[in-house]
Amino acid sequence: MNRFDRLSRAMALKVPEAPGGRVWQRWELTDDTAPAAIAAAQREAVREAREALGPGATVEELSAAAVLPVWTVRRRLEEITNLEAA
Repeated sequence: MNRFDRLSRAMALKVPEAPGGRVWQRWELTDDTAPAAIAAAQREAVREAREALGPGATVEELSAAAVLPVWTVRRRLEEITNLEAA
């Protein structure tokens, strides 16, 4: 099971019934689905892709290897750079 399978299972849709018979849909927020946890998993995926592809890899190649959108890879690369500089 990879990290994306764990995130998918953790984000299982809960459909409680509200008073009056209306159904509300919401996502359950857990330790795995918190925004910080998702960002950390994405940073790790980008790091792994960067290590696998080497320093000359383009953002598009990293995006394909990490299975993330290009804009997310750019954001996570910026965060990684800031974390490494600190």
